[in-house]
Amino acid sequence: MSKVTFYKMQANGNDFILFTASQMSVPVSPARIRALCARHFGVGADGLIVLESGGETSFKFHYYNADGSRGEMCANGARCALWLARELGWIEKDVWLSFEADDGRHQGRVNDSSVEVEILSDAQIEEPQASLFKLPPQVRRLYFLNTGVPHAVLWLNQPVAAFDLAATGPYLRYHPYFKPRGVNVDIFYIEDGKIEMRTYERGVEEETLSCGTGVSAVGLIFIKMIEPSATAVDINMPGGSFRFKKRDGSLWLQGPAGIVYQGRITL
Repeated sequence: MSKVTFYKMQANGNDFILFTASQMSVPVSPARIRALCARHFGVGADGLIVLESGGETSFKFHYYNADGSRGEMCANGARCALWLARELGWIEKDVWLSFEADDGRHQGRVNDSSVEVEILSDAQIEEPQASLFKLPPQVRRLYFLNTGVPHAVLWLNQPVAAFDLAATGPYLRYHPYFKPRGVNVDIFYIEDGKIEMRTYERGVEEETLSCGTGVSAVGLIFIKMIEPSATAVDINMPGGSFRFKKRDGSLWLQGPAGIVYQGRITL
C-alpha cells in the first residue's frame, strides 16, 4: 500500500476526484472507483478522472462515473481537468490547447475565472414518438441527442423545480428505447429568454448539481430548434450558470471550475 496525491475539484457543483497518471495508473478498477467516490466512506464525488500527460495533445483525459463505468466524455470533468493542468504547469493561461477524450480530440482554454471546452457533437437531434413513453403532462416535447454522451431532454411547460425528476429520470435512463447504453435525462424550462434546467445523470444514478454535456444538449436544442438566430445562451442549473455558444462552426461550453482541496490517500 502507498500514499498517493489526489485533488478534489468541482465545476458548478459537479464534483470529481482527480489523479495524474503518475499517481493512479489506468485503467482503474470499478471497485476502487466506487470506493473512492462513495459519499460516506470515501472521498465522495460524481466521478473520477486520471490525467495522462504526453502524446500529440496536452494530456489524455480518462473519465470514470461514480458507479465504476467508463464515461466517453464529461464536459464539467474536462473543465476541471483543464484547470488542474494549468495549476500543474502543463498548460498556460489564455492559450488554446488540445486534449484527448474517449469521444475524440477537444480544444480548451483556461483564464482567471472560467474554463472553456469544445463540445464534439454530430448535432443530430431526434424527436422520438411520444406514444412510446409514459411521460408526465408537464412535458411539452422530448428530444434525443449525443453531446459526447447520450441525452434524453424534456422541454417542460412549467418550472423545473416542481418536476419529479427522481421518478422520470430512472424511467427514461433505463427505457428500452435507449438501450443498451442508456441516457442522461435533462429537463428544461424557458421563461423570459432564460433557461433553467436539471439533470439525472447516468453512471451517478441520481440528480447532480450540474452536467456540462446536459447543458450542451439543451443549448443545442435551443439554438437549432427553438431560437435559430441565437449563437449563445446562458443556462442555469442548481450548481451555477453556464454559457453555451456556437463560434466558427464549433460548439463551446464555458463556466467556472476550481480545486476544493488537495489530499493524500492510502491505496
